[in-house]
Amino acid sequence: MTLPKGTKARRAWAATSPEHPVAFLELEDEAGAKAIYSAGKSEKGLLGQDNKVVESSQFKQIKYPSTGLVYETLAVGLDSAMAIDSAGHLWGWGYNGNHRLGLSDISENGIHRP
Repeated sequence: MTLPKGTKARRAWAATSPEHPVAFLELEDEAGAKAIYSAGKSEKGLLGQDNKVVESSQFKQIKYPSTGLVYETLAVGLDSAMAIDSAGHLWGWGYNGNHRLGLSDISENGIHRP
């Protein structure tokens, strides 16, 4: 993978299953701004790119609901992910069957509110 010019990789997370391999990559630009990118395959919104995106062979930036949002840590499972932002809020996306993300609603664009 070729990183966007002026960025460097900081961290990576991955989960694999025969049907749904996914990976997340944190990139940092020259100004120190961080962003999370995802690639792989998931029919349950795990990529966080949009509920309609089920496969991405290229790493694409996850669009956050806020421009100031920075995930400090991220954990990824086979069909869902959880992250903690710099303000200490817990976020979840992906499969929310039986409210496994602790949420009672369905998200828009694959990203749930904290």
